[in-house]
Amino acid sequence: MSRRPFGILFAFLAACIPAACASTPLEPVDENGGSAGSGPKVEAAAGESGASDGGGEAKRDCTLGTERCDCRPDGSCDAALTCLSDLCVDAGALCPYPGDGYCDEPSPCPVGTDPDCCAIPQDGVCDERSMGGACANGSDPYDCGYCPSDWVGNGLCDEPDLCPTGTDAADCCAEPNDGVCDEEGKGGECPAGSDWYDCGYCPPEWLGDGLCDEPEY
Repeated sequence: MSRRPFGILFAFLAACIPAACASTPLEPVDENGGSAGSGPKVEAAAGESGASDGGGEAKRDCTLGTERCDCRPDGSCDAALTCLSDLCVDAGALCPYPGDGYCDEPSPCPVGTDPDCCAIPQDGVCDERSMGGACANGSDPYDCGYCPSDWVGNGLCDEPDLCPTGTDAADCCAEPNDGVCDEEGKGGECPAGSDWYDCGYCPPEWLGDGLCDEPEY
């Protein structure tokens, strides 16, 4: 028998063995008996299980002073929000006048919607948070010893009815309607704009406002 057929068969087998090895590479076996390639899938599954074991969706972080979160320690909230029951809410739709220094409950604001109604005015006790109270800062100016900034220098003396004596000095320096101009530069010692009647003029913001201020003001 010729040796040629054996040579052809040997060459054919030699070509097939490397091809078979290349098409199905062996995976290393880890110490637990599984293939190394299955490791990441197991870890991913464990991660998914951990998320579900945690009780569902994580609670949203709440930043103090933002909507539907706790008020800041001083009782304040972000702009357009109001601190009610230590929670920052948008109460504008319920009460159009929060934080103006006046209690507007029960009319025009429903009870519980105006933070200005927290404090008891002129009872000798400061109810604001910054001074140990439970009400929003700015809600009890008289008892806390100051005059609201928008009332100071507005041309009206708010002492002693609305502001403690000495806290609205700019507006209360002059003696109105006594026939003596008390403004600086005109013989007096009070700020300009504080004694317009005795100094012979009407405040410019009152001119053309549709209201007649003569002769009372």
